[in-house]
Amino acid sequence: MPRTLKAEIRGEKELGSRPARRLRRVGRLPAVIYGAGEGARSISVDTDEFMDALHGGERVVNVELAGKTTQALIKDIRYDPLGLEVLHVDFHELAAGQTVKVEVAVVLRGTPKGTAEGGVLNHVLHEVRVECLPADIPDNIKVDVSEMKLGDIIHVKDLPLPKGVRIVDMDPDAAVAICEAPRVEKEPEPVEAGAPVEPEVITARKEEPESGGEGEKKEGETARKTP
Repeated sequence: MPRTLKAEIRGEKELGSRPARRLRRVGRLPAVIYGAGEGARSISVDTDEFMDALHGGERVVNVELAGKTTQALIKDIRYDPLGLEVLHVDFHELAAGQTVKVEVAVVLRGTPKGTAEGGVLNHVLHEVRVECLPADIPDNIKVDVSEMKLGDIIHVKDLPLPKGVRIVDMDPDAAVAICEAPRVEKEPEPVEAGAPVEPEVITARKEEPESGGEGEKKEGETARKTP
């Protein structure tokens, strides 16, 4: 059963960055709840209650506001630049019987048979997007990989899904896990024994002219005039 968060309406004086910082200092988290009937409403919820729900993996919560409780999807969370503190959250109110689209983790279980042949399990896709009723959202999708042989691939279309859950907005042929041969880096070819090795070419120095050549004047010598 979804957790219930007690929300409070934020008045006009409580909107903006400064009032939001004041709310966070007293343990309240600024938020907005979007509903088809009443539009967007600025609210605040208890920070600790929300973080407990978030860390518990809940994507749908009950929001109690002005004596009325509605089911809402945690749609968007804004963090500080370091990604440590939650600054703001958006809720989307859900109508009775309305399905939601959420990302669910894919968990691999077991050791592939192909590893005995030197294979390596490559977990390619770690999350899939599913659509279902809020009550049917799975914590994760577990996949048994113990029967995978070398070269086997598990695709999105092969995933075991709980009743009422379907995968959406994804290529059904996308790979989730592959049991593949390890990649071997090609080693450089060895040089044969006794084979001539090209010497390293060094830029040749320009030869200096020999001293004493014809017509050459030695340093400090004055040329004679022919009488």
